[in-house]
Amino acid sequence: MKRKWLKLSVMVVLYTGIAYGLGIGATESKLEIFAKVGEVSSNKELRLVNPDNFTKQITFGIRLNNSDKNIPPLPQPSWVEIIPETIKIAPNTTSEPVEIKIAIPDSARYYNRKYSFELVVHQGKTGAFVAGVIVPVMIKTEPTRKPHRDCEDCQLMIYPSILIMESKLDSICIVNWNQDTIRLKVGWNRPEQEGWQEALLLMEQVMTTYVPLENEFTMAPGEKKKIFIKPLAFPGKGKLYFSDSNGIKDYLDLMWREM
Repeated sequence: MKRKWLKLSVMVVLYTGIAYGLGIGATESKLEIFAKVGEVSSNKELRLVNPDNFTKQITFGIRLNNSDKNIPPLPQPSWVEIIPETIKIAPNTTSEPVEIKIAIPDSARYYNRKYSFELVVHQGKTGAFVAGVIVPVMIKTEPTRKPHRDCEDCQLMIYPSILIMESKLDSICIVNWNQDTIRLKVGWNRPEQEGWQEALLLMEQVMTTYVPLENEFTMAPGEKKKIFIKPLAFPGKGKLYFSDSNGIKDYLDLMWREM
């Protein structure tokens, strides 16, 4: 597949519902893809919309963009394949699903990661394109409890990134890969939103005793911190955020059942 680096002067970024960029629509405001390391993963949720009375030929491009400094861009555009590479959409119709294939190399460094890129959708075949729609794509790889040995493009990371609790007590490890000391605050589903205290008890182990975690805590550069989680309500799910005032953050996808 031949991939193009595109310089675009007019773009519409999708956030909710169907959005249009000069006559091009997309059914998904953003995409989140779970990718297995060393395998090819596929997503077929996206469809394109032609609201006009004439047929359009649509072309795709990949832009490695870092809109969230905590989620690095996908390292290589060659890890993404779009099928088909171009698509014709009849007047006033919606296309068949567009397949997005993700191939993450088989390496321990790519476990427990979040990456981002932008799928650029525009009219035409070749040349400089000046209008279209951008669909942000986030890729999550397989979680692991074991921290990386090094992580040059990381700032803060929670291990594992996804936790499905099967017992009344489980744990996560937070690593400050940043070069500065950070002070983290816990949030529920959004970085600043409280409410986790009603659903979860977060603890740390001091000597042989579990003590409740403070609402805010400091982490030195390179520090690792183990946090124990005990559900207080059931069943439940949500995102548990750890963030500092400078915008450094990561979150845990957490799910638990009645125990």
